[in-house]
Amino acid sequence: MSKILKFKSIKEEREFWDSHSAFEVLGEDGWHIVEIGNKKTRKRENNKMTNTVATMTKEELREMIEGTIEQKLFEILGDPDDGLEIRTAVRNRLLRQKKAVAKGERGLPFEDVVRKLGLD
Repeated sequence: MSKILKFKSIKEEREFWDSHSAFEVLGEDGWHIVEIGNKKTRKRENNKMTNTVATMTKEELREMIEGTIEQKLFEILGDPDDGLEIRTAVRNRLLRQKKAVAKGERGLPFEDVVRKLGLD
């Protein structure tokens, strides 16, 4: 059973781990004993992940971590805008912008916005 588990709630996840072990989920191969402080525990060797992370740039690693955190928060908290209505004026502005972009129009260059706002 080495698939990624999905839980509907933290309670459901806790109940699962109260009655299952990592060995059941990940299998018994690839584990080794490590000492952490004065305790011994088992750690699973995952060379694929280690090699993947080891070859990432700092920016790639940062993006991966941010994406993972954002995904987990979304799973736990849900979409904060779910069920909210968009104001008519905002909707109309977004539709106008979408049409303008489809025609090839673009907004102000970033440098002009920085100067206009006095941020340079």
